[in-house]
Amino acid sequence: MLQRLTTWLWSFIVLLIVLLAVYSSVGRLLMNNVARYQGEILETANAHLPFILEIDDLSGSWRSLSPRLEARGLRILGDSQAPVGLEFSSLLLELDVLDTLRTMSPRLFTLTAGGGRIHVDVDDQGQLSIAGIPGGGQGNFGRTLNEFIFNVEELTIDELAMELDQGESTRVSFIQAEVLRDGNFRRASVSLRAPDRDAWFRLTAEGEGSLTDFRSFSGLFHLKSELGDIALFDDLLAQVEMLPVTGHIENDLWLRFDEGKVRVATRLAGEAIELKPLEGEGQAYNLERVGLDLAADYRDQAWDFRARDIELIGAGRSVLIPALTGRYGDDSISLRLADIELGQLSSYLQGAGLLPETAQDVLSLLSPTGELEQVEFTLRGIQTGQDWTLSTNFRDVDVEPWRGAPGLTNASGFAVLTADRGRVQLASSEFSMAFPKVFRRHLDYQSFSAELQWTVEPDAFRLRSGPFTAFADEGEVKGLFSMLLPRVETAAGAEMDLMVSLRDTAPQYRRKYLPYKLNPNLLEWLEPSIGEGRISEGGFIYRGSLVRNPAYRTMQLFFDVEDTRIDYQPECPSIDDLEGLVLIDDADVDVYAQRGRILDSEVSDVRVQLRQDADKQLHLALTAAMRGSAADGLAVVNTSPLRNTVGDQVDARLDAGVTEVHGQRQLRVEFTTECPVDEGVTHGVAQR
Repeated sequence: MLQRLTTWLWSFIVLLIVLLAVYSSVGRLLMNNVARYQGEILETANAHLPFILEIDDLSGSWRSLSPRLEARGLRILGDSQAPVGLEFSSLLLELDVLDTLRTMSPRLFTLTAGGGRIHVDVDDQGQLSIAGIPGGGQGNFGRTLNEFIFNVEELTIDELAMELDQGESTRVSFIQAEVLRDGNFRRASVSLRAPDRDAWFRLTAEGEGSLTDFRSFSGLFHLKSELGDIALFDDLLAQVEMLPVTGHIENDLWLRFDEGKVRVATRLAGEAIELKPLEGEGQAYNLERVGLDLAADYRDQAWDFRARDIELIGAGRSVLIPALTGRYGDDSISLRLADIELGQLSSYLQGAGLLPETAQDVLSLLSPTGELEQVEFTLRGIQTGQDWTLSTNFRDVDVEPWRGAPGLTNASGFAVLTADRGRVQLASSEFSMAFPKVFRRHLDYQSFSAELQWTVEPDAFRLRSGPFTAFADEGEVKGLFSMLLPRVETAAGAEMDLMVSLRDTAPQYRRKYLPYKLNPNLLEWLEPSIGEGRISEGGFIYRGSLVRNPAYRTMQLFFDVEDTRIDYQPECPSIDDLEGLVLIDDADVDVYAQRGRILDSEVSDVRVQLRQDADKQLHLALTAAMRGSAADGLAVVNTSPLRNTVGDQVDARLDAGVTEVHGQRQLRVEFTTECPVDEGVTHGVAQR
């Protein structure tokens, strides 16, 4: 039995060898006669092809078990009058007979092309088509040709010139390619030079699976490119509705496919880049230099990306973004950034021309500086661009005042912004606010905490705070703040409400909250009038417009004082150890006190009034009851403006109120005096 099997096996081997010998002999015979029958072969081929095939010299040979065809001067054209769509100086084909029989479609071991040229037309819609190829290389024929080429086990193209015909101009690029296939595994290397575009590209790739089935393919691509001047690609950018660009760009791109998952990494560097707007759409955007490293992953219908060392330099200004991460998909994009220098970013945005002119003007006036520690931005609905949220932690931020809104120094905290509203939580040290339309000096605080909220409405921008708390040299400060910035013309213009309260502080700190818009004479009187002592409670209120017209605003201050000196008139002795209330209502000042001291005498029922007349002249009125030594009473009268009116008679009139108490001469007198602050004096004295 074994001997019989051995005999059959040897017989089969011998038969196979004989058949292969016959196959090879017939193949060599046929291939050696290809040149002799070149005309008949081309005539038969053109009768079945949808284009005209021309060959100057066709020859055949046999290699191992595969037939080989070599053509020189090969041309493909639509008809005898059409331009040549594709031509090669030489073309070598080696047929894979077994795979061709198995698939019933042409399969090649080798395709080698040299010295070729391909003519590509570009129509008005930007569609590319190869001259002479049915459908321009699109449709069923294009898919068949694509499958034929990508199933070659070894493809080599040497110096294929690609002519891009755009009607008025023709650009030429040169392609070199090498593709190796082993079953489903492929390795490729492709380079493209575009001398008239000052650019070159080199692609290397390897992978396994079908290139037409994204979810079944796994592989790695690397593209290295250099574009000397992007402006030379304006024609192609216009076809895909991209902004025209100029400048130099170098790029390394890595692309990995893993059965439906995609990972991208790129390193980009550019110089002298200018993004030109489409016709009638804003101004150009300039970049002197740009650089970044970017990586991205595609999964679940979305891109997750991260970038680092983002450098943008334009108009002599630069911004560096150390790191950025984000996600793009489902018509939305989210970004996360860290450690952004606000001053750099603001300066760059102004110089680069990225913002509308109005926004640039506002940014210039605000002049923001500081650091954005963590930034998150989300845009939902990319097409509309209206539904967005920005949140950030910020530190040491300074902004200048704008349209009555306060300037800030050393602001730290957290902010959330949307298109129509926002919220800021402040928690700052060594903080100050500037209200240049109310106070000449900054309001400085050692610490400050508050929450600000604002809304953007059709007619106005509204800003308001919750209760804020601060600590400064004057002690604990509490208050409220709100602003109305109209977006339409109004008589009052920008309006502000500011309320500040103090506790347990010294009178000298009142100067901090005295608005310079008060009557200058009143400010001059208030400056020295309240001396040393203690303010148990104090407050400031500003309500109304920030325009010059005082009819649209009102200001009030109050101080509950203890053991305080009041210098109501330079000529008169001061009232010391005063305990009472000081009220300021616009130009009116009132002082109410139950007790005090003038020299060594007690005073009670003190009432000081300061009023402004129609000519803006201030008038002072003082009413008080005094009990003490006659000498103190005489000193009050003799050193006050009363002396100018009553003369020496005042001594005799006051003497009538003198009594002996424990051997001392004492006086009890009630007096009232009124006078213009900077002119003459009127008086009235009543004695008992």
